[in-house]
Amino acid sequence: MALPTTIDGRKVLHIPDADGDLYAGSLPLVPGWLAGIGAKAGARPIVFVAQNTGLLIGAEFSPDHVLHLLRTARQLFDNAAREVSPVPYTVDENGRLIQYQVPRHHPVWRGIRAAESALSAHVYGQQYEHLRADLDAGRTEDRAARLTHISRDGVETTFAAWTDTVPTLLPRANNVSLTNVDTGATFFVPWQTLATATELRQVEGIYPPRYRVQFHPDAHVMAVQRAEQKID
Repeated sequence: MALPTTIDGRKVLHIPDADGDLYAGSLPLVPGWLAGIGAKAGARPIVFVAQNTGLLIGAEFSPDHVLHLLRTARQLFDNAAREVSPVPYTVDENGRLIQYQVPRHHPVWRGIRAAESALSAHVYGQQYEHLRADLDAGRTEDRAARLTHISRDGVETTFAAWTDTVPTLLPRANNVSLTNVDTGATFFVPWQTLATATELRQVEGIYPPRYRVQFHPDAHVMAVQRAEQKID
């Protein structure tokens, strides 16, 4: 067990649990455990299960402290033999485990978006390989779209491609690129913008979720989507 000092003089708790005997990854699920850490720290607790063994635990002492936790968790995730998640969790007012989130204008928001994007790229990347293998082996006719992880203007984000008329299993991305198969014209819209305008049907039995799509919405809807194009 180590207690490295953070950049603002606060402490973080890292429980390595290299052999797994402590079952440290299950501790945040124990009722009252994480809330008790927050009570002792005098600040909202934050926990990461970045690897299959061990925990990283801190608290919401300051934005710089939370950013330090996010960077440390990302390093653990990137260097893990078996990755789990670089995304932070905390507890709600009833002590239940929830994802730690902040408003978009908050100084920590970009760090959380980066963690979410890295996790999505990891899990969807693994899933894509399995779905592509099924397609190549003739076990399915579904074409899975890749989820692409990029950094744009200092913000990490994800996107997936939907080409008109092509049957596609679309991953839940921050953005979707819409391409006209005849002209090659392409534009991007945020997922929520697209989901508000058209029904996206989730495929049963696939996790993380994918949505079966083929034909783009009608011309009117596409014109509205094009007018609202941007990368989130």
